[in-house]
Amino acid sequence: MRFDIKTGILILCALVSALPWARPLTAADRTLWQIGKFDQSSLEFKGHGDLSNAQYNPVVTIGMGDPTQDWPSHQPGSMTKDAGSRPHPYTILFSLSEPPKGVYRLDVSVILSRSRVPALRVELNGKSGVFYFHRKVSYYPGDFGADSPIYGGDREQFELPTRLFKLGENKLVLTALDDPKDGEGESWLAYDALQLIQNPAGKPADRPQVSVEPTIFYTHQGGGLAELATITDTQNIPTNNQ
Repeated sequence: MRFDIKTGILILCALVSALPWARPLTAADRTLWQIGKFDQSSLEFKGHGDLSNAQYNPVVTIGMGDPTQDWPSHQPGSMTKDAGSRPHPYTILFSLSEPPKGVYRLDVSVILSRSRVPALRVELNGKSGVFYFHRKVSYYPGDFGADSPIYGGDREQFELPTRLFKLGENKLVLTALDDPKDGEGESWLAYDALQLIQNPAGKPADRPQVSVEPTIFYTHQGGGLAELATITDTQNIPTNNQ
């Protein structure tokens, strides 16, 4: 059997590009704004500025200019030594022309090429919550480093409390956070794209949602082995300091 290498590469690219990182939008969803293209690549964005400068904290205003030229392609984790070992907040200013209603979701797609994955703190009009990405290995050559065994990404939709939105200007701040107990290291988020979605007829979640995801890691416990799992608690209700 004769196998053509070029054909094989094309088939492989077609297969990996057909593997979406997130669920599709529903007919009731509408996109209020979008930054970038959901193509598993950050190449449409400009690079980041001088991260050693404490005054460098990018701000993008929706409706003014080209957001792909204002939004940096990469965001370092808060304990990344080469970026000053400090949080780097990226701000989006946008306006709502109607009173808030329904359900709002922040749809974020990132490329993960470092061993450590930062969490994402999302602050909306002064109130914040922390969300987490879960690496999915990918062989799609969207960014540099696709030949690495840990190269991958994730696309998550985070529901934001409707009560935090307001008519007129809103301020959304995204910050990549490392766990301080892990010490200094190297973690980055490379942005594929992000968008704010509204379902005007949707109903916000009225109770916490808990998910349990097993890992490949085990630890000695009680004379045997215990599998480690990741437990995620998603709340759409007020909690302390939020």
